[in-house]
Amino acid sequence: MKEEILNLLLENNVFRFGNFTLKSGRRSPYFYNARRLSNGKAIMKVAGYYVDLIEENNLDFDVIIGPSYAGIPLATAVSIELARRGENVRFVYDRKEIKNYGDSLDKLFVGELMEGDKAIIVDDMITDGRTKLMLLDKIKKLNKQIKVIALVILFDRGEKGKQGRKASAELEEQGLPVYSALKATEVFDYLHNKLINGKILVDDEIYNSFLDYMKSYGAKI
Repeated sequence: MKEEILNLLLENNVFRFGNFTLKSGRRSPYFYNARRLSNGKAIMKVAGYYVDLIEENNLDFDVIIGPSYAGIPLATAVSIELARRGENVRFVYDRKEIKNYGDSLDKLFVGELMEGDKAIIVDDMITDGRTKLMLLDKIKKLNKQIKVIALVILFDRGEKGKQGRKASAELEEQGLPVYSALKATEVFDYLHNKLINGKILVDDEIYNSFLDYMKSYGAKI
């Protein structure tokens, strides 16, 4: 399945290789942009991969939370795919800015989060984990005893978090298991000097830049 997912991401130009500045300020030899999954066929297939991960890990939950903005279409599509497989699950997404007008129930989130809900977060990837921690804090502010049982992502960059350990491991230490379909090392090892549609996307120079990047920002634990 990993090769199938990676090929889909490459077909939709989700991965770009070169020299990029990330939101974290880190300079990276590649950029991962799930917003490129902007057609019905691609998002439908991706939703299937997410649901496969959910089912493989026997996740039991009431609601899907999609962090804005990348998580919004993903949470929507995953909810639709679950319904297609016979399970009807709510989905919500958070607001970037607090809404101070209209219905007081959706100041922080759009959609229905209920007292005692078990939730999963569905997002595109994890880098240093900061945005995920911010979302957890936002959920706590609702004071609804919502238990977030898992983070389900398509791509794990395998980088250090706030404490210097792997970002996904740091989240797991706070009680949030992380399930991912692809890891950065898997992607680069697979693509290294491999012809993709007649072109080598990751040559020796880019591959070595990735190794150097991971020496600075990658985490083994």
